[in-house]
Amino acid sequence: MKRFLAFLLCLTLLCLMLPAILAAGVFSEYAADAGANTYTFRVNLKETESGSLSVYSESGSLKNDAQSGMRFRGASVQSTEFSNWEEAGNAAVEGTDYSVDTNGDYTVMTALGLAKIANLVNSGEEQFAGKTVTLSQSIDLLDGGVAGYAKDTVTAENSWNPIGTLSYDFAANQVTVMPFLGVFDGNDCTVKNLFINYPDVFAKNAGLFGSTLSDFNIGGQCVIQNIRIEGAKIEAGFPIANSFLVGMAADTVLSGCTVDETSEMTVLSDDVQLNGGIAGGAQESTLDLGGETLIEDCVNNGTITGGMVTGGIVGGTGQKILNCTNNGTITASMNVGGIAGLYSEDNGFAPFEIINCANTGDITATYSWAGGIVGDIYVESEDGLIANCSNSGNITAGGDAGGISGSSAGMQIKNCYNTGDIQGDGSAENLGGIAGFQSETGSLVNCYSAGNVSGGVAESTGAAVGQNK
Repeated sequence: MKRFLAFLLCLTLLCLMLPAILAAGVFSEYAADAGANTYTFRVNLKETESGSLSVYSESGSLKNDAQSGMRFRGASVQSTEFSNWEEAGNAAVEGTDYSVDTNGDYTVMTALGLAKIANLVNSGEEQFAGKTVTLSQSIDLLDGGVAGYAKDTVTAENSWNPIGTLSYDFAANQVTVMPFLGVFDGNDCTVKNLFINYPDVFAKNAGLFGSTLSDFNIGGQCVIQNIRIEGAKIEAGFPIANSFLVGMAADTVLSGCTVDETSEMTVLSDDVQLNGGIAGGAQESTLDLGGETLIEDCVNNGTITGGMVTGGIVGGTGQKILNCTNNGTITASMNVGGIAGLYSEDNGFAPFEIINCANTGDITATYSWAGGIVGDIYVESEDGLIANCSNSGNITAGGDAGGISGSSAGMQIKNCYNTGDIQGDGSAENLGGIAGFQSETGSLVNCYSAGNVSGGVAESTGAAVGQNK
């Protein structure tokens, strides 16, 4: 009974402070000392018409709103903003920000809990091989309390810290990888306001995840699934790979992931490769650790501008892509596609397949190789297949542009159609309704185009294929 009365006293003290707290609007901590017992509360106040409050104690919880974020500790409200996401992750509290079950599986409840996962992986303390991380609710990264972390003020120092790292030391010619190895289940929840600004950061991946990999020797298949990215803004100058979701996905299954229409990515240099809505790069690793690479049931609605080897779903790959859709506008220098910028057998193993995919977004290559489904294809294997795909976006390029593929070396294109217009610069070569260029080792089967094809030289412009040889 005494503990209960003490708890009520703590709540009363906290409520008396609410007007000041609301006015302050800072990320802080407060602890109420009631006799022999001290209770720490975690609260978040939102300025709404009716107001909202969450209160959590170490001995239980009382909730009026499921949100969390502000902290109160000490005799008065004191700011505890973090200078970066690593600091924020180090401040995460088990039971409040995340929980761990007896199998080592994590449940993440807050922005600090998500930052904790990044810290564990990037330090090598826990890479989650054979384990699962699950979101219990949608997370707004603006609630993380990182100073200066906002859409228009984020810097390299306070940018989101991607989960899993892949960095390259140019001087030593050495790659260092510390990837996420487990299963990340978004549980159909949303991560909001992912901001990254890497204007001068060399050789570092950008995305919610930086690097993912499967290792069946110590775990199993790496899977990122059932997550939605909303309101993201990424600006990148010199990283290795950029995406809203995963920078570089090796031996990884990406399934049921969506990027919303308010998300935007700007790549600041035309020669930065591997930029995509769901993954910057997705390929089989050379480590032969047993995993597969697959992208399925994913949708990108975000806008991507700049770089090369840029795609609505993935920048560069050579693996299966199934049931994916791009609705975002994609603009880059070359190798630009609604689904994949570059599809190459050098980046994977047979079968090479893109099945049941669609693009509705406008695709533009400043120079060459732009396609509604794939910008450029290098597959000589007989297993190469694009089937049951469609494009309705307009395709613009200085050459090698098509409704399905800009240039296709070896791929069979089957049961596909295009209704978007194909536009060259007036002297463009290789413009076609289905494929701008199709090699003799490839083929078109049961395909049609209803879009206009214009702006190209006559001898390499066609309603279906611009040039075939």
